[in-house]
Amino acid sequence: MSDEQREILGLLAEGRIDVAEAERLLAALAAGEKRREAGERAAGRRQAGVQEALHSVRDTLAGIGPMMGRMAGEIATEFQKDHTFPGESEAGALPEIDEFEDGRFAVAAGERFYIRNDKVDGPGGGDLVIAGVPGEHCELEAGEARNLRVLRSSSGPVVRWSGGPLTVRVPETAAEVLAYTLGGDARVGGVSCPVQVKSMGGDLLLTDLGRRFQAKTMGGNIRIKLGAAGCEASEARTMGGNIRIDVGPAVPRTEAEAATMGGSILVEEAVGEVDKGSSLGKQKWTVHLGGGEPAGSLRLRTMGGNIEIRRARDDH
Repeated sequence: MSDEQREILGLLAEGRIDVAEAERLLAALAAGEKRREAGERAAGRRQAGVQEALHSVRDTLAGIGPMMGRMAGEIATEFQKDHTFPGESEAGALPEIDEFEDGRFAVAAGERFYIRNDKVDGPGGGDLVIAGVPGEHCELEAGEARNLRVLRSSSGPVVRWSGGPLTVRVPETAAEVLAYTLGGDARVGGVSCPVQVKSMGGDLLLTDLGRRFQAKTMGGNIRIKLGAAGCEASEARTMGGNIRIDVGPAVPRTEAEAATMGGSILVEEAVGEVDKGSSLGKQKWTVHLGGGEPAGSLRLRTMGGNIEIRRARDDH
């Protein structure tokens, strides 16, 4: 994707131009450039579920505009490149953690905690559960997780695996959690530090995260349960999926900015005050949740999907 194309998509994502304007700009850009000859396609292995998710995304985006549909493949590539951990260039040389025993190892105060599944080996994807625990020790429940390794980078521990379900209990000493899984779902709850979680082709569920979080998925849905802890400056973004926010009764004042291209926004009555806006092919609403002083903000973005903000219920 060229810098010019990226800039046009950025203007579209921020609502500064609408879909029709973006289509015209992209078409004009394409007309003024020579088409590059098709490059060699990457020969790496692809997990079948991820391929199906990407096909679904392309089908969904095709209804928004032909140029957007054609660019879905490039956006997917950018999505995969976006989640690069610090020190990835030295990943092959990272040492194993020596003190790893019985699924437990210590995490020093202020260290970042990395979890990554970027190579699916064998059937199934990489379903991931991340939970918070007190103290300074991480606890792993590997179960059927394959090729599990715990490495040490200059900024914190790195947990890698190549498929199958994995549960990681992150101690309160961690400064931040960065997690990526390929072809699997991810559930995150009760973690006291900021969290970044991304899935390629899977769904995301975030519960009781009082700090800043960022959730991204391609071809999957995102569900967030907001409780009394609220959230700081946070973001949820999906391409080809839906976003649902369950608002608990004690949520502090939170400004939720919801925008969808090619989808719709539904806000349940009595959840909060709503300021509505729209343009061709896009809806952008601001929802004022909770009460008291402003405690946080939440940006919701989906391309080709719906956004629902509702009161929390006892369903699962």
